[in-house]
Amino acid sequence: MKSIRRKLTRQLVIGTLLIAGCGGAAAYLTMRAAVLREFEESLLGKARAVCALTTRERKGRPHLEAEDARPLGFTGDETGHFFQLRLPDGKNIARSGSELPRPENPGSTPEFWNIKLPGGGTGRSVSFAFTPRAEDEDDDEKRPESAQALAVIMVASSRQSLDATLHTMLAALGLSTGLLIAGAWVLVPRVLRRGLRPLDELADRVTGITADSLATRFPETGTPSEIAPITRRLNDLLERIGGSFERERRFSADLAHELRTPLAELRSLAELALKWPDARATTADADTLAIALRMEHLVTRLLAIARAEGGHANTACERIDIGSAVQAAWRPFAETAAARALRVAFDLPPDLAVESDPTLLREILANLFSNAVDHTPASGDVKVAAHLAPGAFSLSVSNTVLGLDSADVEKMFDRFWRKEASRSDDEHAGLGLALARSYAHALGWELNAALDDIPRLTFTLGGPNA
Repeated sequence: MKSIRRKLTRQLVIGTLLIAGCGGAAAYLTMRAAVLREFEESLLGKARAVCALTTRERKGRPHLEAEDARPLGFTGDETGHFFQLRLPDGKNIARSGSELPRPENPGSTPEFWNIKLPGGGTGRSVSFAFTPRAEDEDDDEKRPESAQALAVIMVASSRQSLDATLHTMLAALGLSTGLLIAGAWVLVPRVLRRGLRPLDELADRVTGITADSLATRFPETGTPSEIAPITRRLNDLLERIGGSFERERRFSADLAHELRTPLAELRSLAELALKWPDARATTADADTLAIALRMEHLVTRLLAIARAEGGHANTACERIDIGSAVQAAWRPFAETAAARALRVAFDLPPDLAVESDPTLLREILANLFSNAVDHTPASGDVKVAAHLAPGAFSLSVSNTVLGLDSADVEKMFDRFWRKEASRSDDEHAGLGLALARSYAHALGWELNAALDDIPRLTFTLGGPNA
C-alpha cells in the first residue's frame, strides 16, 4: 500500500537536498569568485608597484634593480612570490628567483592565468605591457612616442593559500549541506507525522463507524481547511447511508405489514377448514386464490422494481407513436373514469413519436393513469399532454386531488407509501409509482411530481429523445 507520508518525506528530503545543493554551489561559486578576485587584485597591486619602481634610462632602456622589489615580498623561491620584467622581445631586464614562463602577446590590459611555478606547484599570474616612466620627467615630452621603449611585467604567486582557503570553504559548505540534509531527514517525518495527525484521527473515527452509529457526524469547525471538505463529504455520505438504512427498515416494516393481512386470512381459512371440514364455505377456494394472487402481484411488483433499480430491466427501443401508446394505455381505465364522471382531456400533437421501449412505456403510463383515476375526486379533471422539443420529450399526467400537501408529494415514489386515509385499501400496495420511476430511469428518463395551488397533482415524464 502506498504511503503518502513516506512519499512526502522522500520528496521533501530530495527537495531539501536539491535546494541545499544548489544553494551551496551558488554560495561556493560566489565566495570562490570573491576570494579569487581579491587574490588577483593583490597580484595586480604588486605588479603596478613594480611598474612604479621601473624607470627608463636616457637611452630608452627600462631599468629596475631586483633588490628594489624585495620590500614588496618578491623573494623568489623562498616565499613563492615572483616577478619578472622583460622587454617586448622577451629579453629579461630583472626578476626574482627563477625565470617565469613568457606570456604570449601581452597587451596593456592585465591578463590572469594559472602557471606552473619554477619551484613546483601551481601559481596564479598576471602580466601586461606598460611604458616605464623616464628618469628625467621632461624626457617623455622630448622623446617622440615611437622612441619610447615598452616593458612587460609579470607577477606570480603560489596558489597554496588560495587553494587552502577554497578547500576550507568547500568543506564547510559540504558539512553544512550534510547537516541540513540529516536534519531534514530527521525532522521532516516528525513534522509530517504531527501535521497529518488530524487525518489519522479522522481515519480512527471512520473506522469506528458501524451500522448502529450512522448518526455520527464529524466536526467541521476547528478542523484544518484541507480536511474540512473531507469531513463535509463524509457527513453527507453518512446522512445518505443513514437515510438508505432508514428506508430499508421502513421498507421491511411496510412489507411485513402488507404481507401480514393476507397471511392472516390464509391462516384463518386453513384453520376453519381443519376445524370444521363439513362447514367449509363454498367460496373458500376462491378466497384463497384471490389472496394468493394479491400476494403474487405484490411480489411481482417488488421483483420488477429490484430488476429495474439494478439495471437489469430488458429494453428494446423502437419508434413509438405517442398518441396510439397513450390511447392503448388509457383504454383499461376509461370505463372507471366514466363511472366516476371524470373529465378527461388529451393534448397530444399529431404524429408525435419517440424512441423507447414499448413495454416499459406502457407500464409507466398504466401506473400513472391508475393513480389518476383512483385518486381523482368524483367529477374531477384528468389531463394528459405531451411535448416534443429538439432532442427532448416530455409527457404530463395531471389530476385534481384532495387532502395532499407538499410533504406528501416528496414521499409518493417511496415503496409502500400511501396516504393514511387509504391505508386499508387492499387494491393498492403503494408500489406503482415506485415501479414507474424505476422504469423511467431504465429508459434514461426522469419521472417527477409537483403540486400546485388548485390543488392539482402533475406527474411529468421526460428525458432525451434520440
